Amino acid sequence: MFSLADLCPPSSILLEVPAQTPHSLFEQAACFAERHFGLPAAQVLQKLLDRERIGPTGLGRGIAIPHARVEGLERPALIFIRPVLPVDGETPDGKGLSEFFFLLMPAKATQHHLQALADLAAALHQRDFRQALRAAHTQTAIHRLLATAPLHLNAHTRSLTELES
Repeated sequence: MFSLADLCPPSSILLEVPAQTPHSLFEQAACFAERHFGLPAAQVLQKLLDRERIGPTGLGRGIAIPHARVEGLERPALIFIRPVLPVDGETPDGKGLSEFFFLLMPAKATQHHLQALADLAAALHQRDFRQALRAAHTQTAIHRLLATAPLHLNAHTRSLTELES
């Protein structure tokens, strides 16, 4: 069984990020994807914003899961960003957003995208998990916590585009 930590190594956990809007965090996630996954930042940003226009990805309780399927991405990736201060965004409870999980999936990985999103949302709906997340102040501590959340993807070692064809 895999965990969310398999999608989000410590290097993909960004803490104390200066930002005043969700859009600026989306830009930072897109730039990160360009540097670490070789994806054009403009393409990643556009995909994330296109998805956000369909409906906000803020879950409430300070958490958002912006997500997109991206051409050229070979395996799923999760980028965790915690801004210095919570930012305003559309959420069911109207509270500021303090934790962002950017889920990027290969373009053809429709079912895997939905499963990874469901697994992440399930973990984040657990009060103990959210409390532990907020109490974790280092990349290592957050990575260890993500390792406790199961991920029901069975294609971690094979190309997801191969499985979806």
